Amino acid sequence: KTTWILALLIFALTSSAIMAELVEKTDSGTNLQDESKDRHKKHHSLSTILAGLTPLNILSDCIFDHCDIWGKHKKKEEDDPVTNEINLHIIPHSHTDAGWIESIDWYYQNWVRIIFDNIFDEMYNDKNITFVWADTNYLHKWFEAQNEETQKKVFEVIRRGQLEFVGGGWVQNDESLSDLKSIINQMNFGLQYLHERFNATPTVGWQIDPFGYNHFMPSVFKELGYKYLVLNRIGDIRKESFKNSSSMDFWLEPAQLGEKKEKILTHVLPRHYEPFDYDRLISSIPNEFDSEAVKIEFVKTFYNTYVKEQIKGFRTEEFMMLMGKDFGFNSSKGILGRIKYMNQIISKYSEAAVGIKINCKFSLPSAYFKSIEKSKKIETKNLDFLNYDERLIYLHPSESYDKIDYWVGYYFTRPNLKQRISAAFNSFRSLETLVTYTRHIGKFHSELEEPFKEIEKQLSYMLHHDAITGTSRQHTVDDYYSRLNKAEYSINQLFNEINTILLEGSNAASIEANEDGIIKKPFYYYNQAAYKREFVISIPTSYSNIRVLDNESKKYLECELVKANSQKYTLYVLIEIGGLTLKTFTLEYSSSTDIEHQATQLEKIRFDQNSTSEFQTKHYILKLKDNTLIKSIYSKKSKKLVELDQEFNYYEETQSGIYIFKPNRDKQTLNYSPNEAWVYRGQLVEYIISNNALHGKISQAITIFLKGDTKIAPLIETTSQTWRYAELGFSFKTNSLSESQEFYNHDSNEFVKREFRKVFKYEEVGKNIYPVIHGFAIKDNHNIFGIFNNYPTGCGYIPKVT
Repeated sequence: KTTWILALLIFALTSSAIMAELVEKTDSGTNLQDESKDRHKKHHSLSTILAGLTPLNILSDCIFDHCDIWGKHKKKEEDDPVTNEINLHIIPHSHTDAGWIESIDWYYQNWVRIIFDNIFDEMYNDKNITFVWADTNYLHKWFEAQNEETQKKVFEVIRRGQLEFVGGGWVQNDESLSDLKSIINQMNFGLQYLHERFNATPTVGWQIDPFGYNHFMPSVFKELGYKYLVLNRIGDIRKESFKNSSSMDFWLEPAQLGEKKEKILTHVLPRHYEPFDYDRLISSIPNEFDSEAVKIEFVKTFYNTYVKEQIKGFRTEEFMMLMGKDFGFNSSKGILGRIKYMNQIISKYSEAAVGIKINCKFSLPSAYFKSIEKSKKIETKNLDFLNYDERLIYLHPSESYDKIDYWVGYYFTRPNLKQRISAAFNSFRSLETLVTYTRHIGKFHSELEEPFKEIEKQLSYMLHHDAITGTSRQHTVDDYYSRLNKAEYSINQLFNEINTILLEGSNAASIEANEDGIIKKPFYYYNQAAYKREFVISIPTSYSNIRVLDNESKKYLECELVKANSQKYTLYVLIEIGGLTLKTFTLEYSSSTDIEHQATQLEKIRFDQNSTSEFQTKHYILKLKDNTLIKSIYSKKSKKLVELDQEFNYYEETQSGIYIFKPNRDKQTLNYSPNEAWVYRGQLVEYIISNNALHGKISQAITIFLKGDTKIAPLIETTSQTWRYAELGFSFKTNSLSESQEFYNHDSNEFVKREFRKVFKYEEVGKNIYPVIHGFAIKDNHNIFGIFNNYPTGCGYIPKVT
């Protein structure tokens, strides 16, 4: 059976590193799983990651009466008859994106600071008004700019229990392209501020705008002490199904992260986080001088528009309704007061208007969840919510009900941004390890704390659901790049500071040229694995007279140089480090003098299909076609050959955008005929580079490591520039797997088995495309074929249109 795997890369400068690996089935079998706005898993222990973050209760005592919001009101038991009475929890909120149409600073200066001024003024003057706040970044910016009097008012509002912090991360993070450790970083950063400044820790997870949800995020919330979770964008098809089965409230059983697997009580918003025609709703609220007839008519309209159909999705008499929108409450004060009067009208006139008693009050999400968590009616679900889909008819009434957009385009949107973010977080985690080590030995200087926190802050912004996704306007993306640049510069500066601390007193610490004109520059590597490793590292350099000294053995290491262009080289070095060990080396180079033990400069050989198409390591044989694309991989251990047909593909006619991928016709095969192809053959590495200048420039480089941890499969890097097609990517076709195939994507926590869905129209191809953070795989009963990527993108198991 022929199988297609397709990874798409939107045109623009982009580079991806992908590894293919053939794995022999073990006696126990190959199992990749554990058994067990209107816009649109190896378990990990969190004990180390969450060190220093201890969840607290929001408040030790709740003064506000809605901790038992309905007082002594009797809640319906399971065997009670159906009643004509519901409790309507009104939850005021404002959804404040950390960048989208406008930049973070623009939103703050023009809208968010006004929102805070308005809501805290109203809450302070009326203790019956409540509000929820989700993202910590704007709160931090506003609160730290206030005078002592205003800060005291905020503390009083919190003391009364009127304000509930939900979510609590620095931003409301994306869940499709953001990896587990990075998410924990940004959650930790926001939660620490809430704890340190307000002695508060949220109990309600609040993910109301990310475009789909992964399987591990609910477990992150549980490990952080959360009890409840609010979701929204689970996809219109699934949301309709949940409504029809009255299961919009459910116990969600997520992926296991800690020692045990815990469920979290979850609520899905029945429509969106903004009521339909919200502004008109607010303006239509009667005032105290209006007649009873006007008020009754308002309650009728309100019930028919916002309550009647929505409550069918729930199994209790409790119903939560969000009041707010994107950057709501930014215009004028008094809106919360109007909503309060609306609550009073609905409570008073609901029986007369619609024959149902509606107890309508300001509430908080935690109060809503407490009112339903003991219900025996709520079922358990074990699933994630990828991919996200939307029915066009909900936004465009003229469209057919069957027309659906699959929001998978953003997996590929602005790939360079995704790569930069991923690389920055990787650098930050290395820095974090060194900071922890330096603190442990008592050498971390206090003046380095603020720069370290600033890096964490700027990187946290990058996980916002309109940042790493690439779904913001260009000027906002430019602002994200500016913040990335600052973070990367500060990371390098802090690395240098810690280098000086850790290498203090070392003979390798000199960077001055000696009498032979040789400059010595120290560097170190930390092996985070618990076992000794030997592996090849790469170092960019502009020097050809260069060598590397092992400071421990005092021996020069085996090195090879590959000339990347007329002025730059890549230096490959074979190093060996013990488990959990920090080891120092010295880079020695000269611009004018030949030095002993210098790296071997590999010669560039023109690619010749007859003599250079086969490349061997101790573990596998790689064969290339005459156009330097991959033809097959042979595993020496399993004696298995996987025939691969690598192609570059494009979709020329599409309705795609930054959110969606929607082709109008089948993919086309690009004739990849390199105008130049070269091979560098060494003892450490073999490097193949090819360029195709058709319709722009496409390059593919394949790196094969011959020593060290050589089980690693070939590293493929692709780059495209000025490409004229809307969607460009590459695919592998293989007939080396049986018909019994399963498809998995890696969400940075586990391989997740995905449903294979038939495609009847080209526009439906997106239903089989999934986000990939660390890799994806196809397996049959005997083999696994996997590709592992170094930055988040998308991949698909693409069947033929039937």
